[in-house]
Amino acid sequence: MINKNYLLCLILIYSLLGSVYFDYNKHGYSNFDQNDSLFITNDNRIANSVKARTDISDHEIYKKDNTIVSIFSQGLNCTNSYLYNSSINSGVKIGNLSIQGNTFTVEALINRTLPYSGGRLYAGDIVSKHTSVNDVNYLLRPSDAEITTTNGYFITPPVCDIELNKTYHVALVYDGQTLKFYRNGFLMAETPCTGMMVQSNLITTIGEYANYPFIVPETFLGYIDEVRIWNVARTQSEIQTYMNTTLPNPSTQTGLLAYYSFNSLINKQGNAAYNGSLFGSAVIQTSNPTCSSFIIDSCSILNNPLLIKNNDTSLCAGQPIQLTASVFNTSDSVAYSWTSNSGMTHFNIPNVTIYPTDSTVFYIKANIF
Repeated sequence: MINKNYLLCLILIYSLLGSVYFDYNKHGYSNFDQNDSLFITNDNRIANSVKARTDISDHEIYKKDNTIVSIFSQGLNCTNSYLYNSSINSGVKIGNLSIQGNTFTVEALINRTLPYSGGRLYAGDIVSKHTSVNDVNYLLRPSDAEITTTNGYFITPPVCDIELNKTYHVALVYDGQTLKFYRNGFLMAETPCTGMMVQSNLITTIGEYANYPFIVPETFLGYIDEVRIWNVARTQSEIQTYMNTTLPNPSTQTGLLAYYSFNSLINKQGNAAYNGSLFGSAVIQTSNPTCSSFIIDSCSILNNPLLIKNNDTSLCAGQPIQLTASVFNTSDSVAYSWTSNSGMTHFNIPNVTIYPTDSTVFYIKANIF
């Protein structure tokens, strides 16, 4: 039986004008105005990726420390199957693989081993077909997804940074309406996006900027494997199913254009026009030391606000406020705990009545059995 930190629906009911701050599952803070509700969802029952309902006018959302919920490596070959970049201007070229239309997916397994500076845009180009914001046919990085369409350039909002020497699955998905960034199966960020993909003759490059060499290093320094490029928008369920296993029957997968597991440079989808070639110091058939302990989590570092629209007011000191927590699946067995920075503690009850006398942070955690 796996104990899982689960999604919460936090509902604040009170009759006074004001706002109260919560730390749900220690993944984020939200302040509520009178009679507002916040639903924390990410469609996969594991709390982290936070999305606020559009009917909430005033809220503040942060991602914070995540709880590890499972550790496993299912069906992956961790030995002699990774591309490894140890220095800049290195990677694999796979040809001019242009995505046309307005639906596609790019995904990969990664483990960055060396630090970087300059912000998330320099965490390394995992798969690049771009030179600038004017021609991004696709660009997948450890913390964002980027494309350029006939309606302009789009990038997903900031998320928490990766950790070094840790294996992640990352994915870019564009469905014609929204650009999405997934990490380890979590929908970490998304942004409205429309238009047809811009085209170029750039060579798609794995592990490096497609227009290398460049004055600003964008090499992904570390391990890369299980690179897949599709002309369909993969669902979250499809991403989760195959994010930590090899892809079965690649030659018959609907919409698959290219597939690489780096025991070789062959496009395992079958189209030899997109077989890879090494350049620089890149090598294949290497072993990723953290592959066998693939951890299904998403954030472990405090992140900047995703969204701020704050209308801060004050509660009347000593007046009662009822706080209610509930999970979406009412058949689950749940153990709740409430705490605050003023010392209030309540265990195993979904609803509490509190009497704050000063600025107070309330914490709610739910363990699902």
